[in-house]
Amino acid sequence: MIRGIALTETETFILPIDDPTNPTKWKIGVIDSLIMAEIQDLITIFEPGAGGDRNAPAKTKLCMNLVQVEATRYGLKGWENYVDSTGMQIPFRTEKKYVGGKTVDAVADDLLRTIPFDVVSALGKRILDKNKFLEEEAKN
Repeated sequence: MIRGIALTETETFILPIDDPTNPTKWKIGVIDSLIMAEIQDLITIFEPGAGGDRNAPAKTKLCMNLVQVEATRYGLKGWENYVDSTGMQIPFRTEKKYVGGKTVDAVADDLLRTIPFDVVSALGKRILDKNKFLEEEAKN
């Protein structure tokens, strides 16, 4: 039996590398299928050959890092205990973005820029994993 994704459910995710006595808790959710399609389409970019020459080789770019950033942008729903370099709590805030044919809440760009890239990458991977078809569902 295939189960639909629960768009309002979230989970608290703590990075394994974080301080276990005082970790940052990341609240993550799933991304709906229309937004996920837009994000997945970012993975590969084809550029035609130089100067419009049909015989010139096309360029292909794989944008895996961008996919993880975008997954974090739309899948991160909040945080606890995320502080700046002076130890001050950073309040979570969203802004409206148009993606997947609708306006949705996304992590504010200025806040997304403050998250270390390794953390964005780990969050993005976890969020993308939450949107996958589970092997145990395939067996039913």
